[in-house]
Amino acid sequence: MKSKYIRIILNTLLVILLLLIAFQLFMRVGGESVLSDLYVALEEMKNLESKNLLNSPPENISPITKREIKLVHNSAGLQNYINEIHAFLSDLENWLFVLGGLFFVTLFGRIYFRKKKSPD
Repeated sequence: MKSKYIRIILNTLLVILLLLIAFQLFMRVGGESVLSDLYVALEEMKNLESKNLLNSPPENISPITKREIKLVHNSAGLQNYINEIHAFLSDLENWLFVLGGLFFVTLFGRIYFRKKKSPD
């Protein structure tokens, strides 16, 4: 009787951990995409700074660079923002390993507490 409740708890934990792992992977892929866009904006912003056009940028720059100029105002601010995103993605990667480990421990627990076949 007790193993029935343990199996229910383990099944629920497996589903929750699987959803968290999928969410972590989605965040990681999305974060890498954002980073690639920000690196392009950083190069464009550095180019504008070297030409002293940052205060009055031309119209033909990318929309991401326009947005980042409004938000962080210079390449140093954007570089700090990129470093923060790197730190966040690194933390996500660490949590992914933790969640993966918990998933396998829960899976092995589910296998251990599987329903025993009754002899016929």
